[in-house]
Amino acid sequence: MGAFTQIPQEFDFSKERANIQYLQQFAHTPSPHPALDSPLAGAVRYPQVHEALCTSSVLVMEYVDGTPLIVDGKPGVPLAQGQQLLRALLFEYGRQVFLQV
Repeated sequence: MGAFTQIPQEFDFSKERANIQYLQQFAHTPSPHPALDSPLAGAVRYPQVHEALCTSSVLVMEYVDGTPLIVDGKPGVPLAQGQQLLRALLFEYGRQVFLQV
């Protein structure tokens, strides 16, 4: 796909909205492969989309309050918590890559 056809798709937020909603459902679906299930399942949270406020050029999601991972170039969370978050993200990514159709 050329750059001239790819760029308009990157700015079509209706596709991004559909992707977020798919990932929300996918994240709560048990894996058919137990190796890809994690005790950290559910630790990764996707913001809810406010459907009524969205268009193809506007994407409105809930604000998710949290602790920054990095503050002024320094860790914003203790090392053990950061490692746990990284594991959760890697498991979620692995599920998306290996199980998503």
